Amino acid sequence: MSVVSTLQIHQAYFGAVNGTSHGQLVSSLTDTYLRSFLSGITDRPEALPTGFEISPYLSATTYRSYYILWRTWPDNEAKRLGMVFTHVLILPVQDLPRIPELSSVLSLLLDNPLSVAQQPTSLGPLSLSAIDHQKKEPVSAVPESWLTIINQLIDWHPGLLPIFVSGEAGQFQKLLEDLWRGLPGTLRGLLGFGIRFTPPNKPSSALPMLVYIPVELEDKWRSKQITKLDTNLVKAPEAPIEQLILNGQLGRDFLEFINNLDLSLENFRALNLCQRAYVQFKSLQPSELDAGKSLALLRSLRQLQPDPNKAVEIKRSTIKLLAEALPVVGVKEAMGLRNLPLTAFPPEGQLLGVALEQIVTDIIKAPKPNEDLQKNLLGYLVDTNAEIIEPWWRQTALKAFEQSVVQDSIHTAKVIWLGVTQTETIRDYVLSTVPNTGDWEQILSKTIPRSLLIIEADSVTSFCVRRDWWDLFAETVAVAFKPVEALRRQVEAEKQLNISISPRVGKLVKRLSDSELVDIAVELTHNQLLELAGEVCGRDPKQLLPMDVHMQSWRTIWSVSLTYTNSITAGLSNPKEAISTFLTELAYGRARDSQPLELIAASTYANILDLPERTIIWNRLPPKLLPKFVATTLDALVEEILAGKWTGTIEPILMEKARSIEFIGKFLGQKWNEPAAVLSVNDVLHNLSDNYLRDYINNLSAINGIIAARLGKLVYLNNWDSSARALLSKAKSNTDFRPALYECTSMFNLLTKFINHQLFGHQATSIEAWYALEELLADLYEEGPDGEYKIWKKAGGDVTKFSNAQSRRAQWTEAIRLLRYGGGGKKISAESLIKAALDDYKDNSNLKALASLKHLFQS
Repeated sequence: MSVVSTLQIHQAYFGAVNGTSHGQLVSSLTDTYLRSFLSGITDRPEALPTGFEISPYLSATTYRSYYILWRTWPDNEAKRLGMVFTHVLILPVQDLPRIPELSSVLSLLLDNPLSVAQQPTSLGPLSLSAIDHQKKEPVSAVPESWLTIINQLIDWHPGLLPIFVSGEAGQFQKLLEDLWRGLPGTLRGLLGFGIRFTPPNKPSSALPMLVYIPVELEDKWRSKQITKLDTNLVKAPEAPIEQLILNGQLGRDFLEFINNLDLSLENFRALNLCQRAYVQFKSLQPSELDAGKSLALLRSLRQLQPDPNKAVEIKRSTIKLLAEALPVVGVKEAMGLRNLPLTAFPPEGQLLGVALEQIVTDIIKAPKPNEDLQKNLLGYLVDTNAEIIEPWWRQTALKAFEQSVVQDSIHTAKVIWLGVTQTETIRDYVLSTVPNTGDWEQILSKTIPRSLLIIEADSVTSFCVRRDWWDLFAETVAVAFKPVEALRRQVEAEKQLNISISPRVGKLVKRLSDSELVDIAVELTHNQLLELAGEVCGRDPKQLLPMDVHMQSWRTIWSVSLTYTNSITAGLSNPKEAISTFLTELAYGRARDSQPLELIAASTYANILDLPERTIIWNRLPPKLLPKFVATTLDALVEEILAGKWTGTIEPILMEKARSIEFIGKFLGQKWNEPAAVLSVNDVLHNLSDNYLRDYINNLSAINGIIAARLGKLVYLNNWDSSARALLSKAKSNTDFRPALYECTSMFNLLTKFINHQLFGHQATSIEAWYALEELLADLYEEGPDGEYKIWKKAGGDVTKFSNAQSRRAQWTEAIRLLRYGGGGKKISAESLIKAALDDYKDNSNLKALASLKHLFQS
């Protein structure tokens, strides 16, 4: 807070004069009238009930330009019973806004009464620091009884019974302090309060606004409404006035609103009106067109601040909101403006006249008339009573009406049309007199008034339908309605003719913009309009921007437009979304348009991988287009797999395509040096075979170690012999492939692993060498050692060592055992046996490998 000056507060003592009568004892202020007033009001207000002893109490009232506050005690020293002693503070009402805390004033009052001996013979004024600002902290909850008192207070005015309050004296003082703190300064002087001991029979000007009833006397007040100061029941302030008085956050905003109105609040009724205006003001949203709220606020502002030069900004903004809302949603409110004077508003009030002009015009030309509104408007136009119709409103409405009415016709037709513009009875009669000839239809068509009201046009068009006068029907709707509405009515009416192309529809279409034609074609689903709209969209694809593909009418327009653009994306703001919606409609049998489907199939949008209805769509696609959708979708699926994003299931139609020779050949060709990609796709699609992989391995030049291990494991798990041998072959010349070979080691027989022991990371032994020799020879010479080739004998061995009872395989086992341990012949050895075999199989790499390991046969 900040202290800006010191206030002077006069004081006075009132009590027993000469010990017998109540009057002024001493005062710092000389004012005869005030002295007389205080002598009466500071005395005990009434007789005390039997047995009741009063305690010190507070009172306050306003007299002329003073706010008077006092504390009263019983005077036990006086000669006469029932006398009191009172300490009075006298404050200028104009200073009250500068005293934010009532407690600071109450602290100036005596704590105890003065005895006769202590009473001074003269008295000086007191001083109090005036404060121009004090920070007010918001409160979350207050005693509920205080809120009750506040709401009684704002509805109170002189002539009503006081607000009766009962409770402890300290609670009552706390209530007074809180009310004082929150009240606008100009209203603090109205906070009059005092004590009473018995209920009053009727309202009296002598009674203050707030009457405190001691707790001991509550029972005597049963017939009166009493608010008990119960501090246990608490509630959050909600209403703006509650927030304002109790210093809530919303109250600050409300106070700022009051200040913006440039008001000097004189009574609580004005504060109540401010609350109503504030609530109306806060309920208005700049983006919300609400003519009712705007008009209500405008009326409140006029009542609160009739000066046109004050509260200009809020009046101006309210007028602007109302002026904007009236033409859109405020026809009723525009009629209500007729009794609102504009004298309290700034020049912007003329905006209401502009809005009224538009509304009057709309009433006359509205596509769907409100007959009651039209009738009322005509009544207002001819009503000259200024107490009911403000002159500005009537003049504006007359001007608007007169500008809307223009007539121009030849003599005979003019009479007919003049009758049409009158009452229903006259209208029906004049139309009934028109001869049923083609000439008359043409005459009326050429002389139709440009200002034909909708209600009149309805009668005329009904008349035309009965006579099959479709040219006059078209001319009537053309002048009475906006182009779109006119076309709508013509199309609906001509449905009974069962014709595919109407020259009248074609003529009315020319009055529409391209967007208007498209919109009404979508709405009416009329074949002629759909074809014309499709042609428009073909010439100007941006007309397709608002397309809702869910609607068959839009799909028809789109299909027609594609015959002109031949581009599936032309005019689409979000091609993917539009095409996805179309395919969804196709899935559920609602879309049957072939033109979009053919162009989709030829584009990347044939990828339907992400569509939830994908499994249904496969069955809906035409057979000739299905392969394109499958191929494009499969390509997308492969990309998803390679990106590590795919987690869904795959339909058989995609799996079948993925395993086709065409796809596998193309894919492996594309990924000729990307084995990781090939393996990742196969993990999902399982589309590799032994032969495909064998050829791929043979053409693969390099491979990462980790990927090689994956490759080998795939070969092993599928037992792909050809691929395993391809890995063995590649590993002989490229160490990159050895991790793959290790993974499928178990697929090779011991002979192969022995011959290629270095590739398999193995140290060859003599035992393995003899076993490998046995296996190789048994494989090369299936007829045995002494078979057709006589290999044993050629190597220098003794064939008599073998028994014909043995199998050929058993003979080889016995032969190698004899050779190893002696007994196979004096001239035969492992080296001679291998050499003899090489004579028969010169290019056998396994024999050559064994020949290079001849040292293993010497142990």
